[in-house]
Amino acid sequence: MALWMLWAGQVKGTLGGWGITCLVISLLLQLPGVHSKCYFQAQAPCHHEGKYFTLGESWLRKDCFHCTCLHPVGVGCCDT
Repeated sequence: MALWMLWAGQVKGTLGGWGITCLVISLLLQLPGVHSKCYFQAQAPCHHEGKYFTLGESWLRKDCFHCTCLHPVGVGCCDT
């Protein structure tokens, strides 16, 4: 456990908060059995149908894509 905490601290210092977030998302999307189509829109605004979203909040589009605000880097969406 101590080794994990040491490694996580080094990664966080190296990548920063956004790096950790992107790393976790990319690893989750590579899990076996995950067959979603995903894409990332760099610098896309975090708003949908007149509502603004903050970091980590998500919404479901009419085309069944689940999108998550990754402000300030953009928006990530995956089909459901």
